[in-house]
Order: sequence, then structure tokens, then C-alpha cells
Amino acid sequence: MKKHFCLIILLWVIFFVGFSGSLEAGRRNYYRVSWDKFAYSKKIGKYLDMSLAIVAPVSEKQEVEETVKEVFREIKEIYFKLSEYEKESDTSLVNRNAGIQPTPIGSDLARILIVVHKIYDMTGGRFDIVDKSLKKKVNLDDILLNLQEMTVHIKDKKVQIRVFELMKGYLAERAALSLMQRGWRHFLINAGGEIRASGSDLNKGSWVVHVQDPKKPRGRSICSVTLLGNAISTAGIYERSEAFYDQEEHRSRSDLLSVSVIYPDALMASALAVAAFREGSFGASQLIQRFSGAEGVIIHRGGHLETVGGASAACIQD
Repeated sequence: MKKHFCLIILLWVIFFVGFSGSLEAGRRNYYRVSWDKFAYSKKIGKYLDMSLAIVAPVSEKQEVEETVKEVFREIKEIYFKLSEYEKESDTSLVNRNAGIQPTPIGSDLARILIVVHKIYDMTGGRFDIVDKSLKKKVNLDDILLNLQEMTVHIKDKKVQIRVFELMKGYLAERAALSLMQRGWRHFLINAGGEIRASGSDLNKGSWVVHVQDPKKPRGRSICSVTLLGNAISTAGIYERSEAFYDQEEHRSRSDLLSVSVIYPDALMASALAVAAFREGSFGASQLIQRFSGAEGVIIHRGGHLETVGGASAACIQD
């Protein structure tokens, strides 16, 4: 495939039941293909939607459509393997077998749990994926991951794990891998706020994303960041609030407004953003600096913007 192709994918909140398409002309003889589908989840109690847009040369219309179908098919399968909102997913089976027996899992859940355990150890246990609604102090060492047998066993029957938030970053990374394996080099993926970029926006140059100002309405940014073949994930008072509670007191424990992490891998960026936010002002930047290639944009309660690593040059205040 020619290297000048540009592919943009927007995957908002992930729930897959199929898709329909529309095709319209774009500038510079590019076509924009968009898919939208809505579904209702009784367990979550709200509508979930997914949208996807691709920009590509007019001559590649058929190839673009085939790429969309294949990537959707792959990501859909991974979603149903991971989401705790799906009854037969690996995560749901692990939760049902809590306190009973080890549960066989696939490589997708294993990869997420490897990242979780790594950051759990690096933060002294202040980061985990235990359902906070249980209001229960849990040691992640009691959630046993056996990579040789590919099983997970939760010792306590009252403990449940949640991977939905980290799953979005993982899906973004898997979608990027799928596209690159098919020869695409220029694309932007947004999976429910987890952004993964590759190459450049051929109409505008480098991919530029905006970091939300936590004190202002959604859509108002505090700075802009240029992405060069990496991902960005944000955790804060306006994003994924259920992930930031103290296990004992069940209240927000961070003195930060938000943390955005830029990293080559979308799953790790997602996990680092959550962990750094929970570390608070005294530990967020130190945690990010422990990962080679990681950059950060930290917004403190008083509104002060702190950058970590190369983000100091990449973050242009709006």
C-alpha cells in the first residue's frame, strides 16, 4: 500500500453489534467513510455508541471498506473476550469463579493483567483493577495470574475485577497493530478517549490532540500535544471517576485535576494515566519518569500545568 494514505478511526464507547456505512467526498480527493451504531446495555443502563471515520484516496474506496470490516471484526471479538459487561467474557468467567477455582483465559486478558501487576508493584499497591463498589481492601497478590497455564484465580469470592477502562487502551493498540499489519501507516484512533496515532495527518501535518481543561466545559482545552507514533490517555476528575477511589474510604484520593500520559503503547499509557492520577502531586511525575519514553501533562488543583519529559516541548498552551 502507498505510504501517503491517511486513515482515521474513531472508536468512542465500545459496544459492537454491527455497522452501516456512508461515503462522502473530502478535500484533496480523499473520501471519508463513517460508521455509526447504537445499542442498549441493560447492565450498564445507558446507550453505547461507536463511530469510525476513514480518510483515504478516492481510488482506494473498496480497499478502505474491506479494511474497516476486518478491523471491526477483530476488535469486536476482542471486546467480547474482555468486557466485564459480557456474560461469557474471560473477565466475567474469572469473576464468577472467584473463591472457587482458577479460570482459563486468553492472551488478551493476560496482557492487561501483566501491565496491571507491573504498575501495582511499582506503586506499592496503590493501583489495581478491583471493583471499588465492593469497598474492600484487596491485595492484588491474591489475584493469581499463572502465565504457564494461562489461568487467573481470585482467592476471595467477594472480589471482582474490572478491565473496561484499560480495555479501551488495549483495543486502540490492537486496532493500530491490525492497521499496520495491513500496510497502513498514517492513522488516528480514538477508543473512548484513548488515542493512538501513527504517521501524520496529511491535510494538516503532524497529529495534534487537545488536552481537556478540567475546570471548563468539555471541548475546552488547556494545551495541545503533537503525537508522533504514540498514544495519549487522560485520567482526571472528569474522566473515569469510578477508577479513582481509596479502597478503604471510598472517596477521591488525588489532589490533582488530571493527568495525561503520552507513551508508545496505548494500554500502558492508559494504565500509567490512572496510576499517576492516584499517586497525586507528590508521586505522579516520579512514576511517569520511571518509564523510558513516557511523557506527561499534569494539571494541579490550583490550575498549574506541569509537564514531564518531552511533553514540555510538545505541549503548547492554548
